[in-house]
Amino acid sequence: MTQGPKGRHDSRRAGILVATWGLLLCVGCASSLANLAISASGVPTYAATVKAWPPLREDQGRVVVHFDGSAADMVGLEMNGLKASLVGSCFVFTDWAPGDYTLKASKAGLGSSAREVRVSVVAGRTTYVELSTDPIVGAVAEPKVLDKASEALAGSHHNWKDTEPWSRHDEKGRLKP
Repeated sequence: MTQGPKGRHDSRRAGILVATWGLLLCVGCASSLANLAISASGVPTYAATVKAWPPLREDQGRVVVHFDGSAADMVGLEMNGLKASLVGSCFVFTDWAPGDYTLKASKAGLGSSAREVRVSVVAGRTTYVELSTDPIVGAVAEPKVLDKASEALAGSHHNWKDTEPWSRHDEKGRLKP
């Protein structure tokens, strides 16, 4: 019994489907392992960091930028002259004078893209910005400005091992003198 072209095409499609699911499973496992490694490395969680934050001054507002990505995702940030790279599910925070600022999130490589969002800093308030990447093309998704922390932020990690604000770090993540 011979198979026609349709039979070969269907088995090839099934093989591609199995390979794709296997790759996705491997990426998911790698992401989980990487997040486990981050947890074990001593990088503090949001819950631990928020307790160590300095009190918010009356004349400043706080901005928390959370990147809800996989361990394989990296997004570059730029806001008010500060630059940082966020990898995986992590966050940064800083305090600024009231006003409107532009946050730029960019991703290089496959699915390279850049997005900007206006962030209004209000004295005495904390503003949250949620970043993510599109799961299909890997590009930076539209940033969301929120009035309260998302549930995903609770389990994320600070971008650095210390609990200092973004403004105290240089572009390479080292504490400024």
